[in-house]
Amino acid sequence: MATMCPDAPVTAAPESAEARLYLALRDLPDDYRIYNSVTYYLSPRAGEPLREGEVDFLILHPEHGLLVLEVKGGQISYDGRTKVWTSVDRQGVSHEIQDPFRQAQHGEKSLVREIERRGFFNGSGPPFAHGHAVVFPDCRYDSERIPIGAPRELVIDADDLERGAQAAVDRVFRTIKRGRTVEPMTKKLVKQLGQQVLAPHFHLASTLRQDLAVEKAAFVRLEDEQLTCLDSIAANPRVLVEGAAGTGKTVIACEAARRLATDGANVLLLCYNRPLGAQLSRFAEGCSGLPGRMWAGSFHELCRASTERAGLEWREPVGPSAADASEFWNDESGMLLLEATAKLTDRFDALVIDEAQDFLPDWFEILKSLLHDPASARIALFRDPDQDLWDRCPQPPWNVARLPLRTNLRNTRAIGEYVSRLAGVEYRFPWSTPAGAEPEMISYTDAADEREKVTRKIAWLRSQGITPDDIALIGTRRIENSFLRDDRILAGITVEPVDDSGLVSRPGVLRYSTPHRFKGLEADVVLMCDVDRNARTCAPRNLYVAASRARHRLYVFGTALEGAG
Repeated sequence: MATMCPDAPVTAAPESAEARLYLALRDLPDDYRIYNSVTYYLSPRAGEPLREGEVDFLILHPEHGLLVLEVKGGQISYDGRTKVWTSVDRQGVSHEIQDPFRQAQHGEKSLVREIERRGFFNGSGPPFAHGHAVVFPDCRYDSERIPIGAPRELVIDADDLERGAQAAVDRVFRTIKRGRTVEPMTKKLVKQLGQQVLAPHFHLASTLRQDLAVEKAAFVRLEDEQLTCLDSIAANPRVLVEGAAGTGKTVIACEAARRLATDGANVLLLCYNRPLGAQLSRFAEGCSGLPGRMWAGSFHELCRASTERAGLEWREPVGPSAADASEFWNDESGMLLLEATAKLTDRFDALVIDEAQDFLPDWFEILKSLLHDPASARIALFRDPDQDLWDRCPQPPWNVARLPLRTNLRNTRAIGEYVSRLAGVEYRFPWSTPAGAEPEMISYTDAADEREKVTRKIAWLRSQGITPDDIALIGTRRIENSFLRDDRILAGITVEPVDDSGLVSRPGVLRYSTPHRFKGLEADVVLMCDVDRNARTCAPRNLYVAASRARHRLYVFGTALEGAG
């Protein structure tokens, strides 16, 4: 599929000639880059007025060159005596139109002149092939009296499009190259023209912080897919929602829980990760006044709270290396919850679980005891098998309707595409998703070199208006085993590991976390650290989880990184 700029037709009318041609051109192979509705202003010479123009479509190809397409819909007529072109629309109304060939020719020459003025060819003219053509998508261009200024070779008509846009476009390219000595445009030049002339990303008197504010405006609403998911949850008593990182699972889980509580149900909203559990708890606190009650937090926080309320002893292992830690968290904590439930009267009408891939099968059975009616209680589970860092991903014990999520609502397109390559997931992106900047790969040689480069990047981010609160460092190791083990100061800013609430001690402190602990959380800017190809800590799933936390900018610090500068 060709790269389309923008990602949706500029025209708002799907039946228009431009929109239909957009769809036809979109099916060209990957190496075509196509721009729809390119407007431009020609820099005037001394004393001349500023001139403006527009081309309907501009096609770039690394081997073939540059091609301008002018589109004219409807039934086309030409009067050679008056040199008047007309188009009759679907309602039978005739409109006088500009000479499409002169328009296409003017657009081509003006664009090439402007590209040359910007110093691309050193005043020697473009070495690649460039030309123009006219598209009549609604009629056959087969008159025996074709004007000399409107040759058939430079026309793509309805019959051509029916046979395939690629053959028609390639035929025009062959026509404009015939008898000429030209060089390939090259992928590098195609990219440069896109980034520097045709669709550059620039901000005047701007900082990175302002750039991020612009991008954030694109992530303010749920897409149709997420709204449909909510409707499906309401229509099905038991569902399993599966989606990759960034597809809105946590947002939908919270909204589904809120809607159930609004309808009067007592709702249990759970997850695995403690920092995410704290976030869910804060969400529930903000939903006060609902007809139903909502308890929200992590599974183990539920175990602890229930155990203590039932007057039982909660003996949590001290330290992550305690020998009995795994047994306590995997088995004993759940047994304590089961024992506490027998003593308490609390029961729930609905169960909503985020991060369900991290739950052990036995936990589902224990949670059944918390439901008023385990046979009829509403159940909504949300999971991402690719974030199963503990190799659990259990099958739910209930018969559930499966709902997929594919639309990425968190990451810029550049970060989302990088994340999808890490895990082999397929994302859809809303048309409004900002392109963002490509993740930056930064290689280091040892811990001292990594510290220096991370410090330099943070100092630059601060100069761009990015606050420490906007940044998260996600390392493949615990902080005591990371490049920060001897000194937790970077660019004059203290670095702290996030606590059980997902926070640090005060504003202005840099957050540090492992991928496991940062699951379900996110940050505007993420610095992935200690990516040193360790088979365990740098497994693809770990890197996938870490990278997917970045909303707007991602910097990867590693050893021998591909594409590192």
